[in-house]
Amino acid sequence: MTKDHDAVIAVSELKQLGVAFSFGELHNAGQSPYLKLQCPKHDDPGSNLRLFLDQRSFHCFHCGWNGEMASLISMLKASQDEQPSRAA
Repeated sequence: MTKDHDAVIAVSELKQLGVAFSFGELHNAGQSPYLKLQCPKHDDPGSNLRLFLDQRSFHCFHCGWNGEMASLISMLKASQDEQPSRAA
């Protein structure tokens, strides 16, 4: 698999988890495409977290949290699993 394919899969997983991307568009910082997200680690409503697609990594410019895309996805899945399910 290529890096691009891995990034597409990661973004798809994040969307399935209900992660909102700012403006739904891809941004560019030089040669490094990224998406803006709200960091799940704090209540700041800004889109301070950057998801760097080609590097398969992320960094929050508010709190400094960073790592690989896979760890972000795992953390979000775990937090969803911990939430009580709602009965219809």
